[in-house]
Amino acid sequence: MALISETIPMNNTCQVAYCNRPTRKYGRYCDTHQKAEQRWGHPLQRPVSKGEMTKAKHRVNTMIAAHPNSAALKASLLEALHAIRADGADVEAQIKDGRMAMKKSIVQHHHQVRRILDEVDHWEIVLTVIAVGWISAEERPRFPTDNGLWASIARRLHVQTQSAFKRHASKTGVRRRVASDLRPVVQIMVGKTFSQVFVPFGWKLYDMGIKAEERGTEARKAPLIALDSTPESTSA
Repeated sequence: MALISETIPMNNTCQVAYCNRPTRKYGRYCDTHQKAEQRWGHPLQRPVSKGEMTKAKHRVNTMIAAHPNSAALKASLLEALHAIRADGADVEAQIKDGRMAMKKSIVQHHHQVRRILDEVDHWEIVLTVIAVGWISAEERPRFPTDNGLWASIARRLHVQTQSAFKRHASKTGVRRRVASDLRPVVQIMVGKTFSQVFVPFGWKLYDMGIKAEERGTEARKAPLIALDSTPESTSA
């Protein structure tokens, strides 16, 4: 059964399966699923929580640190991040000089990438993107579309910047800082920029972790041989 109907319902109910809430005016989804569509790129996309990210980043960092050549591996990952900065700086320079005309969303995308690189620790950026790739490999249905994956990456990076917290909410009577939202198209473009470099490494790291766990399980299940036995007595 399809989780989302392809036709516009006549009774003005949400097109997501098992959701009977009314749709927004002239829309396909209810208010909840419409907001998910706008923020995450898919009405069924669930956000990646801070707790999930902390756990995944810890596992990724531990595996990289345990690598026999961890220093060189870390240096190569940071070098790939510096290449993203160099490419973005070149494009921004061409836009500023009038040598390149681009849509507003593309310009905003490059500005947001630069803001992330300027305000967030570079190793934290690498760990964040790889960790989202790890989560996508560990829980395959978690991201129904690539847009959901890219939006999740951009959102987790965006909330680590200081400039993201410019608004305040006081519904409960206590003012608190609230992260601003990026335009959906910009958010997807930002996530895609970092995803192309680091998410495949997250998938590979997850596969390596699974294989290591399988080897450990096989070793624990292997029959134990007495310490005083010899190959001849064992074969006999």
